[in-house]
Amino acid sequence: MPDEPRALPAKPPGIVSVLREALLQGHGPRMSVGELVQALGPRGYGAMILVLDLPNLIPLPIPGPSALFGLPMALLAIQMAFGAEAPWLPQGIRRRMFNRAHLMSLCARIEPFLRHVERVLRPRWSGFSGRLADRFLGAFIALLAAVMSLPIPFGNLILAVPIGFVALGLIARDGVAILGGLVFGVIALIVNVLIGSSLILGGVYALHRFFGG
Repeated sequence: MPDEPRALPAKPPGIVSVLREALLQGHGPRMSVGELVQALGPRGYGAMILVLDLPNLIPLPIPGPSALFGLPMALLAIQMAFGAEAPWLPQGIRRRMFNRAHLMSLCARIEPFLRHVERVLRPRWSGFSGRLADRFLGAFIALLAAVMSLPIPFGNLILAVPIGFVALGLIARDGVAILGGLVFGVIALIVNVLIGSSLILGGVYALHRFFGG
């Protein structure tokens, strides 16, 4: 008898569907951060990192979004690196409320891009999405998020792109997207180091000229 064809691995729910279903959990116009984390379920790390990463990719009418979202992202990534089963945040952060409609609006704005990304994402290269790999990725994202929080011009945007790639790869279990995020992440770190070093050396030189004559 001919061998029966092997079933292909089931593709996980789409990114947009995961975010929308999480935001529709519960009732009322407001939702707590803790409720969102719980609603995101087993994909909590990838989805939460993506949610925190989005404001650094879209211009916001508030100052300092990189530190505002980068530090919680680093906290989540550190837990991922230590193998925590689910994301944990301090009660003070978990109880913070946000407008459900505002985040739904943000998701709607990026939905065309995410729909396009979903067409190419699929489970593959499983070696990049195992437990050991998750720990390494958590440490890597924590490093990127920590550097993102520094006041380096355009540093948040440069680092948000590779973080987004890794987060999308975690959600879709796509090792190619994760590898792309790792490569771009290393490049982004080098660029940020060069920019930061230039600013520091420029500041030291300016102070020396000002005080030293």
